[in-house]
Amino acid sequence: MLNAVKHLYRIVERMRNGAIELFSCTRRNRRLSLVSGFQYSLLLLCLLLSNTGIAQVYTLKTLDGTSATIKLRYKPFTKYLTISCATDKLILHEYWGPGEIKVINKKFLKIKYYIRGGSGIGLGNTLLLCVSHGKLWQAMHIESYSSNLNYSADLDSKRTTQKIIDARLALDIADNARIVTYDTLVTGENKNFRRSSATPKKDVIRFNLARCIFYNYQKNFNVSLIEFIYNSNHTITTKKHFTGMAPAFQLNNLEYIFVDSKWYIESNSRGEYFLAD
Repeated sequence: MLNAVKHLYRIVERMRNGAIELFSCTRRNRRLSLVSGFQYSLLLLCLLLSNTGIAQVYTLKTLDGTSATIKLRYKPFTKYLTISCATDKLILHEYWGPGEIKVINKKFLKIKYYIRGGSGIGLGNTLLLCVSHGKLWQAMHIESYSSNLNYSADLDSKRTTQKIIDARLALDIADNARIVTYDTLVTGENKNFRRSSATPKKDVIRFNLARCIFYNYQKNFNVSLIEFIYNSNHTITTKKHFTGMAPAFQLNNLEYIFVDSKWYIESNSRGEYFLAD
């Protein structure tokens, strides 16, 4: 029963944030149309639970050799995930539901989650957290999933094209990040779908124990750092100029830089980097 509740709860969350892929959505909608009375009751229970705060607790081995308890608290529809330990806290402001949360190598908490996209666009990030001397560190924060769906219809046919980028992260025994990126194109007409994939791309990003983050190089930057803060009424945009040396790495043709304990993602060739959130 517990597994059934978890499964239906995931369906509810992903239906609400629009992050279901084309084929998954089709299959799941078919299942939902055939649910029994018992399953329907479970679905209603999931809807009730999704309107209350949900807390999860994980234990990590800290980088300084002790242990730390990490608490995640998320109330759906607020878009905020609060992450805390005994002496520190951070907030994700664009959290539209979990994809995967797990402890890896005992020292890191991996949080895959969905963020707001747009019409026909699904987006997801992956955050790696660690703890050192009572401080929560965003060891890595990347854009790990994107799905761009185009749909057209006329009197004779319905055409669908979906571009999917999926970066899957794992750590080796030396705590270096190994990321495999899958690039898939799905095309179809009148329910006849074809899937083609490029050769997976592999990247390695090294972990620096002294800095508690993953990066491959440092260099001088002269860039604009942009952050968005969303609330119920409007969006606030902040922009600040940064000049100086910063840790960085490249992934899927994008550069990530670490400034003031936050990761920023390269946006364009004009020297603008947006907060990973």
